[in-house]
Amino acid sequence: MSSKINISSIVCGHFSTLRIASTGKISKLDLFTFYGIPLLVVILGVCKDFNLSGDLTSLLVNFGSIFTALLLSVLVLIYDQENKIDDKKAKLDEDNEANGTVNIVSFYDAKKQILNELYYTICYCIISSMALVLVSAVNSVVKVDTFNFSIKSFLFSFNLNTDLLTPLCLFIATNLVFTIIMIVKRMHVLLITEN
Repeated sequence: MSSKINISSIVCGHFSTLRIASTGKISKLDLFTFYGIPLLVVILGVCKDFNLSGDLTSLLVNFGSIFTALLLSVLVLIYDQENKIDDKKAKLDEDNEANGTVNIVSFYDAKKQILNELYYTICYCIISSMALVLVSAVNSVVKVDTFNFSIKSFLFSFNLNTDLLTPLCLFIATNLVFTIIMIVKRMHVLLITEN
């Protein structure tokens, strides 16, 4: 795959934001929240033979499209906030050097960490939103009859929409909702942290 479209560093960076701050270990609760619950939703959908209706597919395409655009705007805001914090620290460092003082920017390291985590999480969310649009669009276009096959006298049936595309949409949409909530929470922490 071309390095220009390789998203593995974004996905790995997002996973690294699911660590417990004090220990540095991956949080099992976070993994369950962001991947276990969506998987449970998928299992429930498959057990109930849930298939996306045309209206719901259209809603998911719109949801993914709108959040892709909004999250790109938030990414610019995060970049601007990081520049402001860095400029403030550079100015304070100059003043400290000129005046012999030792003033520091409040919560500089914490804010930089939150900003770094937001970069990865927002980029991951943008990619997830685009994936949701793509999978939902394919789900609405492709309508394949159930494919039946047998292995050693066991009869299996497979429907591309019900057994693959709809569960994938459910997983991505559920994960996306939780990830957007995490972004809002981190933005809240960043904005209420003392200047």
